[in-house]
Amino acid sequence: MALQADRDSERAVLIRLIDSIERLEPLIARAERESDPQVRVQFRYDWLRRDLAEVKTGLEAYLMEAEFAPRSFEPLQAEYHQ
Repeated sequence: MALQADRDSERAVLIRLIDSIERLEPLIARAERESDPQVRVQFRYDWLRRDLAEVKTGLEAYLMEAEFAPRSFEPLQAEYHQ
């Protein structure tokens, strides 16, 4: 039972992580708009977006696999009377 609670807790945190990644886009867009195109070294916002998308995809894939992975259950109590 504790193992299932750990899995559920992990799943909830990973879902929050995906949500956090999605919420970064407006900040990334703002930083990109405010960047100085004249500086010698430009930050690669496209690379940042690609890397975040890859992390998000990996998290989603893990969650989908974990959802359908076989789980162990405690054996049923065979005796229902005393």
